[in-house]
Amino acid sequence: MNQIVDRRIATFFWLSLVCCVLVVSADCDNQYQTAIAVKQEPPKIENVAVPHGISLEDYWIDADEIRIDDYKLNRKCSKSTDDIFPKCVLEVRDGSKILRSFESSISIEYGLFPFLGGDRKQLIVHTYTGGAHCCDIYYIFETSPKLRAIFDGDQFTTDEIGYGIRPVDADSDGVFEFSLTVMSFDYELGSHAFSPFPAAVFAYDRKTRRYELANRKYPKIVKARYAEMQEWEENTFRFTKDQNMKLRVTMINKLLFFIYSGKEAEGWSMFDESYNQEDKAEIRNKIQRILEKDPTYRAIYLQP
Repeated sequence: MNQIVDRRIATFFWLSLVCCVLVVSADCDNQYQTAIAVKQEPPKIENVAVPHGISLEDYWIDADEIRIDDYKLNRKCSKSTDDIFPKCVLEVRDGSKILRSFESSISIEYGLFPFLGGDRKQLIVHTYTGGAHCCDIYYIFETSPKLRAIFDGDQFTTDEIGYGIRPVDADSDGVFEFSLTVMSFDYELGSHAFSPFPAAVFAYDRKTRRYELANRKYPKIVKARYAEMQEWEENTFRFTKDQNMKLRVTMINKLLFFIYSGKEAEGWSMFDESYNQEDKAEIRNKIQRILEKDPTYRAIYLQP
């Protein structure tokens, strides 16, 4: 289970109870919904043998003070009587000079992970702002010969990209790619519980010497995330007979899998042929409006 599923569990539980009550009073109507939806059920995409990514839990460093190459890291967390959670600050210093400073109202983690392969490891910093659905921000640095950011989560807002980072060497070249989550659709097409969360894939670019968005180059990572969403769909909708909601959610997830793996035309063709509910035009317009501003989509289709 990834963070998306974990944070949805409580929401799904209560939704399931509500659905069970509604089903008793609307069973005849649901039989009619089922008859309509069966014809429109989207075909399954076969799962792929791509690892879901490495958990960084074993790579976080417990010490609040440590030296890495020429730099000293110092983490301080304080909690006043009015605070529910501690406020944390992490400083990266070169002597008395503060090179980078990170703040969080909940927690700050840092560790070392070999993103670029070989014996050297890169510094990764994770800040978490708290809340059921928000907000994880990551930073990755080379620390030799000097401190240099190779991924800076601040280049995106937490409404664009978030949730947990998942390193995976998708092409077995020794250099890790990683995925985060597209947050642009959260609450836009319905509740958080039924919002779609496609993968945002990053790969190291040797020309820019930074991690850049690379969904089109690594569709298997996007596909692996979609397979997780299919599993979530099956577990969630076994508790409800609302086939219209099931169809809506599964169709949107499938459409966005195609779009975020670089197959937009194929995705819209599937959607147009398979989805014939009354809200079809509304869904299309909303998704297109969101895509226009989404940085992951723009990286796939609007950048050379």
